[in-house]
Amino acid sequence: MATTSDFGRIKRDGTLEYTHISGDGYPSGAGAIIFKHYQTEEALDRLFAGDHIEELTNDPDDITHMDDARDPTWPWDYLSVNYFFQDGKWFYRDWDSLDHDDTTSTPPLIPLTREAIVRDARKYSANAEQHVADYLDGNKDTL
Repeated sequence: MATTSDFGRIKRDGTLEYTHISGDGYPSGAGAIIFKHYQTEEALDRLFAGDHIEELTNDPDDITHMDDARDPTWPWDYLSVNYFFQDGKWFYRDWDSLDHDDTTSTPPLIPLTREAIVRDARKYSANAEQHVADYLDGNKDTL
């Protein structure tokens, strides 16, 4: 899938840090990977080491960042899904949840939980739901 997404966090010095991924940004894709593998400071530092992620991986040490100059402002308003790490937890904002004619609303930040990730997979199929649940529970190594 080509669902774009951005990931952000507030650094200790109070500045915003973010990175972008061009595909698989939906909660049952990238959301499941960050929920499971990107909770520690070391993993987050690796995630935010560059502007654009070529591929989000289970192992933070295997992330490949591409070089591209990004606008320093947070591009909340044009992406399908945004993720934000705050106070030790991931949250997400799903722009696809809005009516596409609605240009004034902003969807809320929702806690990224196992239940939210599995619910997102359910939109695709029962097989996808089970596959994502198995991945989150450690019964599968990859999505």
